[in-house]
Amino acid sequence: MRVADAVSRDSAGRIDVNRVLALEILWNYLRDLPCYAKTFKRSAMVNGFSVDFFSADYRLIVQVAGEDEFELIKILMGSFTEMMLRRLGYRVVSISSEDVLLRCESVLRNISETMGEFQEANSY
Repeated sequence: MRVADAVSRDSAGRIDVNRVLALEILWNYLRDLPCYAKTFKRSAMVNGFSVDFFSADYRLIVQVAGEDEFELIKILMGSFTEMMLRRLGYRVVSISSEDVLLRCESVLRNISETMGEFQEANSY
């Protein structure tokens, strides 16, 4: 998929290019690396909430926050969504588009560690 095909617009109609690029980069890793292959779905609906990436096997949700998501209403809605998903038993990893673009290896390590914690918790 080309970045131009994945253009998203905020409420004012502006395009958050960094978020679009971060989503595409992260999806390429989650789709292609053997440790994540066939584990994640992109742009999934989970209990009525739209999420960026979802792994049913690990009950793991990965959300990428863009620049526009620092507005107060977006912060409140994101917090509410995250709280509800956690109450439903999902693990939620929230990362910024900047982290994906500048520190992708640490983002992937964080996702991998969260998956490992799930396996440890369910191995007993």
